[in-house]
Amino acid sequence: MSEVHEIPHEPLAGPKPTNGLLPPIGFHHRDGNYYHESSYSHLWFFGVMVCIAVGVLMAPIEFKADSDILKYVIAGFFVWGGICTLIAYFIRNRFGQVIVINPFRKTLELRSPRTNFKIDLGQIVELQMCYDESPRAGYQLNLAWRDQQDEIQRHCLYMDTSKRLVSRLAKKYVEKLSFDFTDYSKAAK
Repeated sequence: MSEVHEIPHEPLAGPKPTNGLLPPIGFHHRDGNYYHESSYSHLWFFGVMVCIAVGVLMAPIEFKADSDILKYVIAGFFVWGGICTLIAYFIRNRFGQVIVINPFRKTLELRSPRTNFKIDLGQIVELQMCYDESPRAGYQLNLAWRDQQDEIQRHCLYMDTSKRLVSRLAKKYVEKLSFDFTDYSKAAK
């Protein structure tokens, strides 16, 4: 058990935490692999916004102004909101961090514009949740593993101001892949 105590658990320097209406990260299962990438909630939000726009166009409402133009303007705002969410989904998948976990090969591959590496699942020591007060208060989900030289390496998987969203992602890693999880955020506060 002394191994756990030597693992660093301070927050890592990284990007500012997100805080939005929709969770930016999802944990998906496709083709036998697990993917840590943009949340499908963005796609659902786009679909809902388009349905609302169609509903506005079909609604039998009359305005004192030119009703056809006003209906199209209102519907256009809903469609535009959905398109902006859809764009964010694809930008995050293209330029953000995507993690592919292959349980058959027992590998975790992290791809982003700045880093690209692959580690064996057997090298993973634990998932850590840390609380960071700078640059803006938020929670981090960090992955700790031992590299080839038996040194502990860590990488921030996700950062958000909502502890609930970070905990939910950690729970998915624990349930699906049986990773060990330690919540260091309680001790930091």
